[in-house]
Amino acid sequence: MLATRPVTTVTFPGQEDHVPAVRAYVRVLYEDHPRLDDLLLILTELITNAVRHTRSGERGGAVTVNVLGPPYEPRFEIQDQGGKAHSEPRHRDPADAEGGYGLRLVEALASRWGADSWPGGTRTWFEIR
Repeated sequence: MLATRPVTTVTFPGQEDHVPAVRAYVRVLYEDHPRLDDLLLILTELITNAVRHTRSGERGGAVTVNVLGPPYEPRFEIQDQGGKAHSEPRHRDPADAEGGYGLRLVEALASRWGADSWPGGTRTWFEIR
């Protein structure tokens, strides 16, 4: 059963150069997780999407990562500041643009994932076992 409150919460500026620090922090928390590499790859993809495709990546923007649940079944929630063209994460056709494989990767590696949007933000979450 998942915890109802975050085990830890990290908020950082919405800039891609802060992603390695978040990865390093999570690596320490979950260093013994059998799927640590997959966990870090999914986390990187979702944070990068938040920075690139929402107002979180604009000047003064931020991204928050909540970590919930026990160490062997963590749930990660990436919260952005919404905005831009599409609030909820969506698949793109890779033939139409650079990239476009990120959510397919998340789908393939996560045990479960999803997203919730509201005016002013989106929370994208994933679980990995």
